[in-house]
Amino acid sequence: MEQIYAASTILSCLVFILQTLYTTISSNNSDQKCHYHGNESAYRLYSTRTVYGVIHNESADLKDDPPQGCVAQGVYMVSRHGTRFPVIEEIKRMQALLPKIEQDILPHLKKGRLCSEEIQALEQWHLLYQSHVDMNMNLADVGIQEMYGLGNRMQQMFPELLDVKNHNRLVFKHTGKPRVHQSTAVFIQGLSNVAESSPVDEVTESFNMEDLSKNKRLLESIEVCKRNKISFKTREEEPIRRFDAGYQMLDLIASVEARLGLPHDTVTNTDIDVLYDICRYDYAIYRVSPWCAIFSKENLRLLEYRQDLKYHWRYGFADPVNYESSCVLVSDLLQYFKNHKLHAHEAGPHAY
Repeated sequence: MEQIYAASTILSCLVFILQTLYTTISSNNSDQKCHYHGNESAYRLYSTRTVYGVIHNESADLKDDPPQGCVAQGVYMVSRHGTRFPVIEEIKRMQALLPKIEQDILPHLKKGRLCSEEIQALEQWHLLYQSHVDMNMNLADVGIQEMYGLGNRMQQMFPELLDVKNHNRLVFKHTGKPRVHQSTAVFIQGLSNVAESSPVDEVTESFNMEDLSKNKRLLESIEVCKRNKISFKTREEEPIRRFDAGYQMLDLIASVEARLGLPHDTVTNTDIDVLYDICRYDYAIYRVSPWCAIFSKENLRLLEYRQDLKYHWRYGFADPVNYESSCVLVSDLLQYFKNHKLHAHEAGPHAY
């Protein structure tokens, strides 16, 4: 009888322990603090996918008074296009990762370190980009708002120089890419202070817009230089490969795996690339991205540095050919101000 009682007691204790363990595991995510969900101060510097509004300093819009005795005579502006949709190659990489997300990542989320709200957001997430849809290379709505606002603020800063009534003196040059042409047109809309909903063609038809798709030396000199065109896609591969093999990226991958509740060696560098892109694009275009929650602030800063490393080798000072190819634009800038000094009544502002 005592043996039966003892066995029953042990069994009851075992059931209690298992029940307690199950309760602890099942409630683990509800106890997790949300580091991303609902956090307005979350890290948002996503390299070249950083939203303009995140870094825009309104106080910097105030025009500084020129030095005593000086008057602004000309405006020469080089601008990047507004926020765009991902290109087809990027969308295809996202689509290729979907099976792994559905089969390997989502089933493990409750074993990880995300809060319940972040898990729910990931489970409800859907890829919003389709490679067959004609969004490739085009501006997103937020990109249109960015360029319109930029044009509007520039007009407020230099109302005399950027007077649209003298539109024949304003020169706008752009590449042949749809997103760049669209950015130029919307910038002119903002400059003209007309409603964003106004037909773009009607607003811009009287302005001097020059398409440089057949003359790439000024804005796309990297496409012209054959040596650069052949090497710029590959010359950053070795430093990136070394960086990816280092302890910092290995620690980052381990951190992401822990957040997702995944076994070691489940996530690859390619997976990190794609998930980072999904995080950046979704936030830039839709202002919300549950995939950003899988990265800590330190992870995001490291990935930002990794992007800097890539562009340093592809477009920056790491290769002398970038300096050489950039001389064309600098020469054009200097020539503009020389001409302005000699023919101030003829030379109008330039925007590229």
